[in-house]
Amino acid sequence: MNMPQLATATTAARTLSQRVRRTLIDAAAVHAAMAETAPLTVPQARVPRAPALMADAQPGSAAAREERRALYVRCLAHYRRVMAAGASVQKQPQPQGDDIGIAAAHFVAANLRAVQGLEVTPEQFEALHRQLAGVLRVGLSLLPEREQQIYFEKFALLAVLVSETWTLALRQGPAAMANVRQAARGYLIELLSLEPEQLMLGAQGLVLREAVACAA
Repeated sequence: MNMPQLATATTAARTLSQRVRRTLIDAAAVHAAMAETAPLTVPQARVPRAPALMADAQPGSAAAREERRALYVRCLAHYRRVMAAGASVQKQPQPQGDDIGIAAAHFVAANLRAVQGLEVTPEQFEALHRQLAGVLRVGLSLLPEREQQIYFEKFALLAVLVSETWTLALRQGPAAMANVRQAARGYLIELLSLEPEQLMLGAQGLVLREAVACAA
């Protein structure tokens, strides 16, 4: 299966992804970001836009684009029905709207699994959720609500697509696995400016290897 390409990022989106990387390098900034515990949410879009944007970013006929768009819509619906619901079981009360922090954590966990073979524990997932919500909070607040919704939709549907495609690729063999691994690496770079080879996952969430080396 050909993995989707992402539409060209806006200047604001590129600035956000660069900020994520800079913040992760600074341990003090990460600690400050995680001090905020309120959910990072955005109102659910009446009509999702990310599926069409991602489908149109790939070459092919109108019929092929529509088939891809429908797949991405199903992935987004699956995320809301299964993954988001499971992550919200312990939340009282549950946040209103789409939780971008949880979607980002699922996105990172799925892509790291594909690239590095990492299996994120529930404790690591919660730390990753808190960390990413804090790191993304200020940057996303600078974007219009519609762009925030698109960010959520991309995080959510790609979390499902990468996870399901990686599981399938494990049965199909090395060539399929390499295809998913390459795509997962590209998603982390495009949306968060994070190169997975430079990432480690610990008790406090993501850590850049270069930051660990500097602290040693």
